Amino acid sequence: MPTRILLVRHGEAECNINGIVGGPTGCTGLSDTGRLQVECLRERWARTGEVEADVLMSSVLRRARETAAILGPALGDLEVVEDCDVCELHPGEIRARVDGLLHRIIRDYAERTIIVACHGGVVMMSMHVLFKAQPWPEGGAYLDPPNTSITEWSNDGSRWALVRYADAAHLMSEARSDTLPS
Repeated sequence: MPTRILLVRHGEAECNINGIVGGPTGCTGLSDTGRLQVECLRERWARTGEVEADVLMSSVLRRARETAAILGPALGDLEVVEDCDVCELHPGEIRARVDGLLHRIIRDYAERTIIVACHGGVVMMSMHVLFKAQPWPEGGAYLDPPNTSITEWSNDGSRWALVRYADAAHLMSEARSDTLPS
């Protein structure tokens, strides 16, 4: 049975709206729109049953912790495991932290499904690390997963597979068009 890692970018954050650095002291949590985005994902998972999680992880930053807390009821109210390596703006070299994090998850949670409430930089760096690509090459493409999008990786014990990238279908329904930005 493969290990599944679902990286969920946090909902829209107040710090992003206000144009401030949302580190440990600058993060004031999710905006109203951000909470609604996460609620849409929670409703999707509750309605479809597409995810049966064993572990719920989160960055230590408030916007990611709030994202995990809102998603919790659709996942069986799992205890949130906070991890500094899931932070985007945590000091240190992000590529090495994300590489170590992904391999630690595979070791510690083999054959389980892990939901990780994280940041866009972590999602982007997972692509660079697992595809062994150079981050942000001169003139190269830039990855920008939308808030609350799902990027899913699978590992069968020997190699990684990208299952989906930036899945934000829960934000696209007509019922949400009047309440969420496009």
